[in-house]
Amino acid sequence: MSRFPHGKDPAQVSSWLGLYDTKSRTWDVAYSSGLSLVIGKHTFLFLGLENLRIGVVSITGAGLTASLRTKALMRGSGAAGKIPRQELQKPVDLTETYINHTDYIKDTMDVDSARTGLELLKHLNKNVSRIVAEVPFSFHDIEAAWGSIYGFNVDIMLAGVQKYWIDMSPDVIADDVMYFRDQSVYNLDDGQVGAGLGTMHGKWTVERSYDLWAETSALAQAKLGLEYQAFKTPDIRPNSALPNAIHPFLRDLPILGYPVSPHILSRYFGVKETTP
Repeated sequence: MSRFPHGKDPAQVSSWLGLYDTKSRTWDVAYSSGLSLVIGKHTFLFLGLENLRIGVVSITGAGLTASLRTKALMRGSGAAGKIPRQELQKPVDLTETYINHTDYIKDTMDVDSARTGLELLKHLNKNVSRIVAEVPFSFHDIEAAWGSIYGFNVDIMLAGVQKYWIDMSPDVIADDVMYFRDQSVYNLDDGQVGAGLGTMHGKWTVERSYDLWAETSALAQAKLGLEYQAFKTPDIRPNSALPNAIHPFLRDLPILGYPVSPHILSRYFGVKETTP
């Protein structure tokens, strides 16, 4: 169960892919926002690269942290130009490159306004980090998970870029079993600046999540005006345009509701093709 598809039957992929309780070992994650002081909340976007489910995930708990809007803090003494620690250089460089080569304000999406998984995906891919979990987990598992967030913030140019480290455990007391630990994530949200270094321990929760295969399939079917015909699978791969490093089997899948060809099963899992 440690390898994809983690105990699931690839021939019955429509019965598990995109579901809330389907596990993934690899995830794309981006920090979305934080507004906390003593009792805090930090929000992230999570995409399972092996379950094709994306969602808004938060960690809430206790610990001194802060994240304010740009106008709330004034840059002083040129501090942003003096990098006090080597780890800061990467997030600073990312911010400068991003702002210099994109329409930063125009392209920034408010996560709260996103009402589909594909809309969340656009925001996630602004500044994604890859997490390879020690133990595969699902969005259902996140609901019961505990963890921590710690890091520092830099006020630079139009907005702030934050680098954080996060971890997640199945239990309130982190033991030998961890979903992941000390994973770095970056934030490029418009208008966020930091107010120092802090640590927060708390409870992970899922605010909302979406099935990406269902959405890409609905979009493809709507564009083609197809009516469902189980005996005739159109040569369309709705997940092929997803920019993330999803498992190649998932990229080759047909529209949801159509059977997976024996050729695809044989290519990725060695399932023998049968003849009638």
